[in-house]
Amino acid sequence: MGFGALFFGFNGRIGRKTYWLGHIGIFIVAIAAIAALAAAVGDRFQAIAPGDEITIFALPAGALVFVLAVEVILTIASLALTVKRLHDRNRTGWLALVFYVPSWLHNILAESPPFGPAFWLTSVVAAVASLAALWFLIELGFFRGTRGPNRFGEDPVGI
Repeated sequence: MGFGALFFGFNGRIGRKTYWLGHIGIFIVAIAAIAALAAAVGDRFQAIAPGDEITIFALPAGALVFVLAVEVILTIASLALTVKRLHDRNRTGWLALVFYVPSWLHNILAESPPFGPAFWLTSVVAAVASLAALWFLIELGFFRGTRGPNRFGEDPVGI
């Protein structure tokens, strides 16, 4: 499977090794993007006084576009790996939404003021996202895929 199909395609199957290595690659790209962003904005992304909140919205417009672009690209890549790994377990790729939707919702709610009206909802969503993440970690990271071909393609271990 080529680079484009691996990180941006949603068909086929991948094994645990490819899943882990792909996510390690995504993590490395994310760290590099954060380092590039920190170098570009410098001290403009710091708290002015103790207790001041730092949010993504404090960034300059160009940096916001960069962050959004990187986040979208890396999310699509992660989602593609997850869908293909679900396929290897003979599960529908739509099941990935069980993890990604609560995570996205938590990220949005986390930008609300602390102890504001959305605080309790943020806590509930964080708990749901954490449980989903634990399930995905075990299901996709440690269990072997379906042996032999399944409805999503050939066994990647046998390829």
